[in-house]
Amino acid sequence: DCAASARADPAVADLFNRWRGRGVEFLAIDPHRGEEPARAAAAAGERDVLFPVLLDGRGRLAARLGARTYPAAALLDAAGVLRWRGPVEGLGAALEALAAGTPPAAAELPAGGCAAGR
Repeated sequence: DCAASARADPAVADLFNRWRGRGVEFLAIDPHRGEEPARAAAAAGERDVLFPVLLDGRGRLAARLGARTYPAAALLDAAGVLRWRGPVEGLGAALEALAAGTPPAAAELPAGGCAAGR
């Protein structure tokens, strides 16, 4: 488990609840190699994750998104084009910008947190 990721859970849950029903889909990525689906589902339940969890044990999606540590956030449009990536703390502003039809401000992925694919 990643303590930094657990600390980000309330902010992500708040964003999920605010954006639910507005055409925004949330997906959590589990980067642990060899993670069993039942264990991932149990962990998501314990942390009250309200949206699907994708197992990315080979790190393919994380690599595509440029994520080496987590928690991190990424916004993809309906065509799968990466529109923004950065820290969870910047996700709300990025969503607001995209909803207003403007590109979100550039952000860097956080350097701290836990290593993806461990």
